[in-house]
Amino acid sequence: MLVAAVAASGCQLCFFSAVRLTGVAAGTVLAIASAPVFTGIVSRLTGGTPLTGRWLIATVAAIAGCAILVTGGKAAGAQLGGVGLALLAGFCYSVYLLYGRGLRTVPAPVAVTPGLAEPVVAALLDVVVLGERLTGPAVAGLVLAGLAIAVLTAGRTPADERVNTGLPG
Repeated sequence: MLVAAVAASGCQLCFFSAVRLTGVAAGTVLAIASAPVFTGIVSRLTGGTPLTGRWLIATVAAIAGCAILVTGGKAAGAQLGGVGLALLAGFCYSVYLLYGRGLRTVPAPVAVTPGLAEPVVAALLDVVVLGERLTGPAVAGLVLAGLAIAVLTAGRTPADERVNTGLPG
């Protein structure tokens, strides 16, 4: 769950930073188009099923589309660092999709609540990266969500999960 939380947070941080440097269109397209590519690779490297010809064709098309977007975006002022951050956001998202594989061994209520870290991190990044201001109730909501995640995950070990799911210990 720690890897999922770090990946979700990294995705948000990289995405918002990329949008700031490349613009909304280029940053969004690069992050979204690269995520399936990275997901296929990460899944295969972690024991997933073999990649299909259909996946390869879609991957090549995504890479070509991203290359065209980046070269066209460069003329429009997209910065190379922003492109890299958008790609890193796509990678972080793909590492996060491994979280789904882990859901098979963790009770759903325990697994889903840490997913609330994503909107919490997104709101914090909105303040830090984009300079937005939060209202008092919004800050209270962030603190409450953060405390809920901390209570749920504090002191948990992989052995706890095996006991809760009936897996051999």
